[in-house]
Amino acid sequence: MMHILFNLLLVLSFNALADFTVDMPVQVRDGKRLKVELRTLTDLIEKPVPQEHQTFDGKYFKIVHDLSDEAISFNDSEELVFKAATAYYHLSVARKFFKEEVTKNLTLSHLDKKIVIRIDQTKAYSPTNHWKEVDEFNGASNIGPSNLLSTKTWGPEIWFHKAKMVKRKSALSAAANFVDSRDFKNALLGQMLLQDLISFSNDWLIQGSNFGRYDIAGHLMSMVFSVGIVELLPKGIKLLGKIKQRYYLDTVLIPEIIYHEYAHQALAPYLEHRKVTAITEGYPNYFASKISGLNKLGARALKHNIGDRAKSKINKIMYHLDMEFSKSAAFGSFFFGLLNDIEKKLGSQGTKVIVNAIKYLDSRSNIRHDFYDALFKSIDDVAKNRVNSKALKILLNSVMIKRGLVSN
Repeated sequence: MMHILFNLLLVLSFNALADFTVDMPVQVRDGKRLKVELRTLTDLIEKPVPQEHQTFDGKYFKIVHDLSDEAISFNDSEELVFKAATAYYHLSVARKFFKEEVTKNLTLSHLDKKIVIRIDQTKAYSPTNHWKEVDEFNGASNIGPSNLLSTKTWGPEIWFHKAKMVKRKSALSAAANFVDSRDFKNALLGQMLLQDLISFSNDWLIQGSNFGRYDIAGHLMSMVFSVGIVELLPKGIKLLGKIKQRYYLDTVLIPEIIYHEYAHQALAPYLEHRKVTAITEGYPNYFASKISGLNKLGARALKHNIGDRAKSKINKIMYHLDMEFSKSAAFGSFFFGLLNDIEKKLGSQGTKVIVNAIKYLDSRSNIRHDFYDALFKSIDDVAKNRVNSKALKILLNSVMIKRGLVSN
């Protein structure tokens, strides 16, 4: 009797741990547009219950709702199941990419461990208590495991916060702080005065010393206007920035945002995701673009993204000292564009150099010095020979000069 009972328990245990797949409707990108299509979810853990009571608990991801610790059931509300299926599918896509492509250069053994994914999370993160009694909406958070100071125990998690229509400052308010910095003003003033000087010189060469026909007063007024516009521009942007805008972002239904958040987890051993810098934000944008094939992240998301600017890898933003360790999304966009420029310039070696450089970086790394040095070391690793290495470094320098990171 005991033997029969033992065999029965063994069968049930085996069934509980068996993997299974299921086809479900999920949100995907069809080219640039969002649409719903059937996709196969793999590596789910089958439990000894009817199909409709299976859950989104898999070998690598456990999808839960808000503050719950129980996996979302296939029998939950249609909206919640749709979100859970979308998250599970795209997280699997992202994991496959990192396992197949990125592990060629980086050690990412932690990707074989299960992480918890919270859908429609409503609370803000607390490093001591897991979450605070403070609501947080419209975004996504990457959570590291608990530590010795924590009152609870948890592992790495990704939170997709509940979407809610709110009013907030416009993106111009953040831009105002950037353009109001003295370094930016000096750079802008220098460019404008240079144009004035060129105009002045051209007139002088044409008119010579004929002051009767030479409009020196006009040139002086132009210079005064240049100084004035540099001082007034930030104030005007600040005034416009005070206008509130509607904001609504359902992050779990935008595939490239899911890729971005998983990239944070994947790169955590190198770039701690609780540290917000241009580098720690720019790299996940880069990988989200590689996985999705999109030049713009978060664009054309219709009702799922209201008031949040798309992040483009094609930009001409110049380097600025305020970009180091700033929490502004604009600086992550600069680094995203910089990586794109480097990849294009270095050709077939570009992606390898960019990915391999991560192992020489950490969350304290700055762009101008640490990232530059990491790229040079990475080129030495990747290049086939000394001649190839030198050629790649020359190409790299041309990009850095163009972006204002290196003097010509």
